[in-house]
Amino acid sequence: MTFRRYDSDITANYRVASWLVVFGGAKYLRWDGTGNVDVSSSPAGYFSHTDTIILGQALGPALGLGLTVPLVEALHLAASASFLYMKSRGEQEISLSENAGPFVTTTTHDSPVYHGFNCMAGLGYYFDSLQTSLIIGARYQYLKNRDNPPDTFSGITATAVYSF
Repeated sequence: MTFRRYDSDITANYRVASWLVVFGGAKYLRWDGTGNVDVSSSPAGYFSHTDTIILGQALGPALGLGLTVPLVEALHLAASASFLYMKSRGEQEISLSENAGPFVTTTTHDSPVYHGFNCMAGLGYYFDSLQTSLIIGARYQYLKNRDNPPDTFSGITATAVYSF
């Protein structure tokens, strides 16, 4: 199966101390995937082909804390953690053909609510003339609803933070 996922976050920060920010914002996820499976049984002469298409999106608020630890000049360590609450909607279309017969297509819809957390740590550089920090680091996200296994996501991330 081929699967793609897109994440987007927007936040507003309030600096409580030189090293601590409180933030709130919104998170948007979109995903899509396609795949197929062929099954055959030689002695019985059975053959089936299945095509699957998955589409979905989720949106919700996030609240969290961020820390900044100065290193040298404009270089700093940055870390943040937030809690997420997201409403989603998804669709799965399955087309099945057995023994070279016609395709029968079934479409299912769901709208689960997810809750979880997102955390990030990285190395940043503050460009004073742009009032912007660029941060390269790692991120981990955990989302759960009551009906499905948890959705986890991790990887390398690049972040730009504009201050005004």
